[in-house]
Amino acid sequence: FEDGIPASTMREIGILLELNIYKHPNIIGVHEIIHRNRQISIVYEYAEWDLKRFMEENNFKKNSEYSLSHAGLPMSLVTVRYHSHLVFQSFGRQLLNALHFCHQLKVFHRDLKPSNLLLTREGFLKLADFGLSRTYSMSNRTYCHEVVTLWYRAPELMLGAKHYDESIDIWSFGCILYEMITGEVLFPGDSEIDELFLVFRMF
Repeated sequence: FEDGIPASTMREIGILLELNIYKHPNIIGVHEIIHRNRQISIVYEYAEWDLKRFMEENNFKKNSEYSLSHAGLPMSLVTVRYHSHLVFQSFGRQLLNALHFCHQLKVFHRDLKPSNLLLTREGFLKLADFGLSRTYSMSNRTYCHEVVTLWYRAPELMLGAKHYDESIDIWSFGCILYEMITGEVLFPGDSEIDELFLVFRMF
């Protein structure tokens, strides 16, 4: 970095290190942070899949039942055939556990989407990519509203809200859960206006 380490990078590293103190099973682990030749590298624990790829390759929409031999679930289950609802129940519960843990520490993720949820061979879902995360210890603090990938963005963010809380993560969670269950994106808007229209049409 020519002008020093960006504040956003330092903020992400700080949040990751704080979360990793507690070794939560559903938060991506950090093994090492390397600062060399004006570059910073973060060495994470290994995860074979992300949820987006998992849903695409197992095609939840078309297959109500499938082999788990390569699904990243516990090896004790790989010879058993399960209905997909048991799979997304497990992933949904683990994501809620991760969010509850973050919110207890006054951290909201602000960029929940399937590609930021990693899956290990042992069947653990790991919340990752804290680049947009913030702490919210000050109640009167304002935040940027241009966060969260569009399809998973809460309506108040699209309406320009600068005061918000962890509820924006819960909205994203609901969108992800729907996508796991149905195999379809809940609000596949191609712009903020289109996204808002889809949300308002449903409610």
